Amino acid sequence: MTLRTITTTLAALLGLLAMQAQDLPADTTSLTDPDEVFTLTDEDIAAERLEACRKVAGTYRYKEPYVQAEAHGVIGFVKEPIAKSKLRKKLTKAYKKIRIKKNVLALTLNPDGTYRLDGPAGLSRNGKFSYNTGTQAVTLSLIDGILPVKVNLQHDGKKLHLGANFDRLLTILNLLAQFLGQHGTTAKALGLLANDFDEVTVGFTFSR
Repeated sequence: MTLRTITTTLAALLGLLAMQAQDLPADTTSLTDPDEVFTLTDEDIAAERLEACRKVAGTYRYKEPYVQAEAHGVIGFVKEPIAKSKLRKKLTKAYKKIRIKKNVLALTLNPDGTYRLDGPAGLSRNGKFSYNTGTQAVTLSLIDGILPVKVNLQHDGKKLHLGANFDRLLTILNLLAQFLGQHGTTAKALGLLANDFDEVTVGFTFSR
């Protein structure tokens, strides 16, 4: 191949590349980046959180203890409903010792992720909450946003069940006792609870 042939071929290739370049958009930043399509922005996350809060928004009043448990020992799995009933009665007594009674507590979950807890004698507390629809876990900031407590939330449109294990329930009861002005009564209240349960989820049932 002669030098003239090589030069002609290169010129043709350069001309072809120049023509293709003219067809490209002047601002290449407008091209869609595949990674951008699947990247969640802070705005996306915030919108998803608000949507989750809207699903459970409403005002609910405390009705009764919430119990999901499997028993062992002398009670046995066959008599599980009896075990639940027994534990529910003990929880009712324990809750009453710190002034948690039917219709006394009102919990308002707002669509913007804030909540209000109203108690007797005009007691009230405001805070923030977040709800994960996938894990069905709700996190409540109970003391000025610095002490978040995570519990399981079950919601059927009319009733709201907040449940946790015994250790977490102890934390919640201590905080509620302080809120209701019942300092020093939590330990006595928990003394009423049986310890022959495993895989126990206990808490509070609220209804609209």
